Amino acid sequence: MPTSDLLMKELSDDESITFYFARGYIDSQPPQWLEEQLEGPPHLRFLQWDLTLLDTIYQNHLEKYGAPTRKLESMPSIDVVEKQREDDELLGSFFGSTFVNDVLEPWSVGVALEYLHNIIDDEGPFHGVVGVSEGAAVAATLLVEDIQHCKAMQARSDFRCALFYVGSPALSEDGMRIMHSDTDGQVINIPTCHIMGENDIFKKGSDELLKLCDSDKALTITDLGGHRIPQDMGTNKQVADWIREQERHLIDEQVAR
Repeated sequence: MPTSDLLMKELSDDESITFYFARGYIDSQPPQWLEEQLEGPPHLRFLQWDLTLLDTIYQNHLEKYGAPTRKLESMPSIDVVEKQREDDELLGSFFGSTFVNDVLEPWSVGVALEYLHNIIDDEGPFHGVVGVSEGAAVAATLLVEDIQHCKAMQARSDFRCALFYVGSPALSEDGMRIMHSDTDGQVINIPTCHIMGENDIFKKGSDELLKLCDSDKALTITDLGGHRIPQDMGTNKQVADWIREQERHLIDEQVAR
């Protein structure tokens, strides 16, 4: 799953920290306004879903606040409270009970999990997972499944931490519903780091994902931009420091065995 070149540079001296990048496999044509903000093509996804809702959200943002700048950074001097209320209304169906039935193809969740399990079997074990936007939802879904499986087997998961950029909440394993803290509770009990875009059009997704994680083990880092991977060294250094901290915890645990 993609991450920042700046983060890779910050961690370049840490030879014990390595990443494996799992690319999406579903070719997708994003809306024109979003395509202008992305690198590529190809534009690859993990999940099969209807992108028309993105147009609705974007058009509302365009009418209320003007065109976002590059990387979906919002225009300055907006009414944050009012914008959050409007975003909550627009994204209600996206993160509500109608999400799976109207937008997402449930089978694609199972395919994504199988794809990642094959990578884990071939290249793992992995001690952390990173996800960006849709990838964060897939990563969170993988973690919930893994945590529940390990609990049933009375085993310890290999995953010790998770890093989510401008994320979205986990889905049920069968892809039939989106998970909510009010019904599912805090289902991710490992340390997590959440990169939030202060002007992210889709910030509600990050908020919902954060609620699914153990609040005592969650670190939130706010990026001044929008729905993007942070491009400033300061934010990336904070993320790198958090990763190094998780590495130290893992080493201490292995030494104590």
